Amino acid sequence: MPVYNKEEYLEEAFGSLERQTIGFEDNVQVILINDGSTDSSAEICERLAKKYPANVVYIDQENQGVSAARNCGLKHVDGECVSFLDADDIWDASVFEKARDFFAEHGDETDVLAVRLVQFGDITASHVLDYKYKKTCVIDLNEHPDCIQSMIGNCIFSAESMQGRTFDEGLCCAEDTLFVNSVLLDKCTCGVMVDAEYHYRKVRAANTASFSLKKA
Repeated sequence: MPVYNKEEYLEEAFGSLERQTIGFEDNVQVILINDGSTDSSAEICERLAKKYPANVVYIDQENQGVSAARNCGLKHVDGECVSFLDADDIWDASVFEKARDFFAEHGDETDVLAVRLVQFGDITASHVLDYKYKKTCVIDLNEHPDCIQSMIGNCIFSAESMQGRTFDEGLCCAEDTLFVNSVLLDKCTCGVMVDAEYHYRKVRAANTASFSLKKA
């Protein structure tokens, strides 16, 4: 979890990890990278790391950007699956348990599981890619190239697929799109899950690159 000036939302995001039905302290590792925050985010991270010293890794670095923060976090991954939760977003409580079961069944078929993305905050419209969540399954992207994946927030990856991969620190936008699609190209498949959600906070003032797509 890269953290930059998210004092207002950080504890809420972390709380969605604490509530995971898979069992937080036994099965969830959290890597908090404070990327030079100037608000109280560092103090919040330190407090959370002290509360859970066995499974929270806290790293403080000078501001280098989200890609550098994620690359730093990847060096400390210790688990079977990896996700990239933004510090102002929220996971459904059952996501990790369902993801574990999904990969147990489909791990040989795909390295990426995408769950339904629900926007909240200032903008609550359906996400433009919501049409691909018709049933929980593995999608062959050669047969369904319209089922693209534009971001990493609502994805869970096999840890094995993360080996040797890094985010391009030279990109100022769409670095997550490049990253997830580099993984998808390995098997040209993507898992989708309809009964779990990633809650993506949309704030009008945020400087976030986005795109629109109309499916015929």
